Amino acid sequence: MAIVIDTTDKIGSRAQKEVERVLEASVNGLPVGTKLGLYLVVDETGDNPDGAARVTALCRPASGADVNIWLESKSEAEEVFQSGFVAPVRAELSGMLDVEAADTSPIVEAIQLATTDLLPFGESDAPRKIIVVSDMIQNSERFSFFRGDKWEDTKGESREALGIPLAGSRVEIVRVLRPGFWDRSPGFDTDDVNLFWRELLASGGASEAKTIARIPAD
Repeated sequence: MAIVIDTTDKIGSRAQKEVERVLEASVNGLPVGTKLGLYLVVDETGDNPDGAARVTALCRPASGADVNIWLESKSEAEEVFQSGFVAPVRAELSGMLDVEAADTSPIVEAIQLATTDLLPFGESDAPRKIIVVSDMIQNSERFSFFRGDKWEDTKGESREALGIPLAGSRVEIVRVLRPGFWDRSPGFDTDDVNLFWRELLASGGASEAKTIARIPAD
């Protein structure tokens, strides 16, 4: 599972707690041995020109509830699970959400990194899931809603550059809502934003794409 967090727009403390709650529930429910990667959407004009950064990758160990009491120590397994997995994931998620706003929001680029870095296709038939935490307002050199770009206007090389290899993957979106944003930005159209992501994820071969939570940013 890859978790991609958009750090290019600041969210309030209450929203951070709600996002953490949703993500921790997803992480805690992972099967033993699942590989988990945490990724950031970052300003592509900064130290990461690709607009993405990997924070960490680790595997979910067995907890005390998972082990055979006749063969292993439940308390030792639980200690490893809490200190080596739950605690570091919680700390990383908290730090990833506490950020300042940036000038660009290369969301597509960050998802591309996550899928090619953590979820290489052809090497395993294990189920794959990508969770994206974002307002989903793409703003990068390749594609920007701020420029008035629309999905139907993309074609050829530009559409190919936006492609994400998602074959068989489930995509879950934690949508960070920004009250008043659309009123302050009359050039935006929610239908254009939703169409772009629906078509992009479908073209990549996602087996399922859905919004699992809508959280006000402040």
